[in-house]
Amino acid sequence: MSRASFHSPLSRRQRVAGTVAAAVCAAGVQLAVLSPFHRASADDWINPGPQLAQALDHCNSMRQPSQRDACVHQAATRARVPATWTALAAKP
Repeated sequence: MSRASFHSPLSRRQRVAGTVAAAVCAAGVQLAVLSPFHRASADDWINPGPQLAQALDHCNSMRQPSQRDACVHQAATRARVPATWTALAAKP
């Protein structure tokens, strides 16, 4: 039985250069695809804790809609926290 062996017509230097070029292209595509998600994750999130619930209960007890809306806006602004992976993972 004869064994067929594959001998590349390219030199070792050309094969290494091609591998490096492919890796650089793959990293560029990955960066282009994932960068919009990174920018979106930098948005603030509202922390749904007991302090926010108390503040919203207080706001809901107000009679004037304009005062209630302003109170809810202020409570939500105080409850905003920068989004982190740990904060996102903690959400149910």
